[in-house]
Amino acid sequence: MIQFKINKCPDEDYIGEIKTNKNLIYIGSNLTSDVYLPDKKIKTNHLFIEIAENKLLAHSHADVEYFWVNGKRSKNFKFLNIGDKIKIGESEIEIIIFANTEVTDKRNALNAATDVLISSKQEYLPIVQNIQKEL
Repeated sequence: MIQFKINKCPDEDYIGEIKTNKNLIYIGSNLTSDVYLPDKKIKTNHLFIEIAENKLLAHSHADVEYFWVNGKRSKNFKFLNIGDKIKIGESEIEIIIFANTEVTDKRNALNAATDVLISSKQEYLPIVQNIQKEL
């Protein structure tokens, strides 16, 4: 989970807080980016922010020469902390909070539910076990 605030953007409609449960987000001027910023100085997928081993890391796209963190120029990648301000183009993003979000797939969710059913001795257990075999 990453929560941040867009403090500055050429289009003021994009200013505000954003919260996502993704551990990797793409920030850029592409409409398909996780965070779209209509800023002429920002490339399609300008910056990637990801949580890796409980640390927050910003890294730029290969086409981007640098980005700014707390007024200092950063090239390629930079570890981030809560409160850091990232400037790309004419836009500024401030990190509010981040936490590693465990990704659960359907099989793991079903296995966990099956474990609960086994311990509760429900009559639906054989049905769930059959579904589990089909996954």
